Amino acid sequence: QDEDGFTLVGRDKRRSRRAMSNLLSSAPTLAEDDVEPSSADIARVLARFRAEQEEFKQEAMYDTVTRLSPTRGAHTLIALGLGSFATSRSSRLQLCLALALSEHLKLALELYDPCFSQLELATLTELPVAAVGKHCKTLQATQPTMLFLPHCPKSLYEDLIRTNWKSLANITLLGNDLQSYLDHDIGNRFKVQCPAVHAVLLQGSVTSQSLPAHSQVVPAFHGLSIQTFPNMAAEALPPESDVVDLEKV
Repeated sequence: QDEDGFTLVGRDKRRSRRAMSNLLSSAPTLAEDDVEPSSADIARVLARFRAEQEEFKQEAMYDTVTRLSPTRGAHTLIALGLGSFATSRSSRLQLCLALALSEHLKLALELYDPCFSQLELATLTELPVAAVGKHCKTLQATQPTMLFLPHCPKSLYEDLIRTNWKSLANITLLGNDLQSYLDHDIGNRFKVQCPAVHAVLLQGSVTSQSLPAHSQVVPAFHGLSIQTFPNMAAEALPPESDVVDLEKV
């Protein structure tokens, strides 16, 4: 297990440390992390978020979420890497989506990001969230689970697939459209970067449903889709990549 809380199966020091640093770093990222948030500060951040949430409910994306089918027996939605919603509109919109999914699919929502400040962690306790923290304990889905990984590095998707190679049917992934990596691959680099994800895509064992675009041009939801892995064939797990930094290949 990594010292920061993720269970990383079979990884050595050759993995993409830089690509994972935003999710695994234990160092505070905001100066206010050392300051006890006041009730007034919490109320300010909460009010700003709730205003964004009301606007989000008018979007076609919200309407789509309310009509989604239950996620094949899942009881938990784990969201990683949403970022600092106190300062970023994209992060607030992603939090709106996570809460909408939790509400309409009846999923217990867990939120983890090393970027969360003490103010943001305190604010999240005012929302219908089952668990919050800076670090997730594991990527292993031992039971049906929905994961929201918006715009995370390729190395995290590779870790997710590799860690759950024999239980991918348990996973519903809302994240970067994995097929797009293959579609835009040049010189077969993606196979070198992410051999496990590459193998799953070549099997044709990924189903994908794109989300409607936001009415405004915002980066929060660009290229995201809901993906499942219902027809995974019993193949051997591909060897790990020897690439030091997956994001630079």
